[in-house]
Amino acid sequence: MTPDMRFPAPHAAGAGKTHDTIDVVGARTNNLRDVSVSIPKGRLVAFTGGSGSGSGKTSLAIDTLHSEAQLRYLEDLSPFVRQYITQRNRPKVDRILGLGATLAVDQRRLNRNLRSTVAGGAAR
Repeated sequence: MTPDMRFPAPHAAGAGKTHDTIDVVGARTNNLRDVSVSIPKGRLVAFTGGSGSGSGKTSLAIDTLHSEAQLRYLEDLSPFVRQYITQRNRPKVDRILGLGATLAVDQRRLNRNLRSTVAGGAAR
């Protein structure tokens, strides 16, 4: 593989981009203040920061990315099915490019046993 294939030239603001990243532009959900970030796809990515520090980990991962992907998924369902699903508000963000399927893992106590609940969906 030539270096040109491994490191393609940068593209103008999303024009013709192959979306090997998820690009978040201008996120303002909860404590995020106009945050823009590019997250690589196909890699394990961790959002880190102090616990309870208000650094925006949950606001970016769940309240912005997962919420938008879930809304995009739900838009493809029939109106009949959507009426039975609790609707979420769209996150405050200028744009999100390259967003794919999402997966949320929630651990909660059910029937006195601690189990992990996995939820996901395919976004367009």
